Amino acid sequence: MNSEIAAYCAGLIDGEGCISMGTVKTKYTIFIAVVMTEEKAVRFLKKHYEGSLMKRQRKHYHKPIWAWRVYVRKAETCLRSIYPYLLVKKEQASVCLQMRDHLQEAGSLTRGPIGNRNVNKDEEILAFRKKLKSRITELNRKGVKK
Repeated sequence: MNSEIAAYCAGLIDGEGCISMGTVKTKYTIFIAVVMTEEKAVRFLKKHYEGSLMKRQRKHYHKPIWAWRVYVRKAETCLRSIYPYLLVKKEQASVCLQMRDHLQEAGSLTRGPIGNRNVNKDEEILAFRKKLKSRITELNRKGVKK
């Protein structure tokens, strides 16, 4: 990826984007989203990092809203290429990349018959994931930061 393109995309994500993670029960995923009225900018992100693009029409006197989203592997690829250029959301990117590295290293929680499961290891893994999720939630909290 061209460094100028990565730097431009970092600026879009820093200014208009969200770098975060979601959970469903014990499953964790990372994602990036940019929502804005400028179609060219979100199409530029999709061209270079793939992902999904949605258009939502508001009232007739408002411009439509464009949303670009990318998840898991594609989010990781994007974060690794823009990371050096991020200013505002660098810590969010770092936390998400830690989660992605952890998920690849630890894999899913141990499965199998209860006698064969390492419950302590499962609890340790979940505690670490919850800690990262809490950190990203704190970083993305709106309002005055303490």
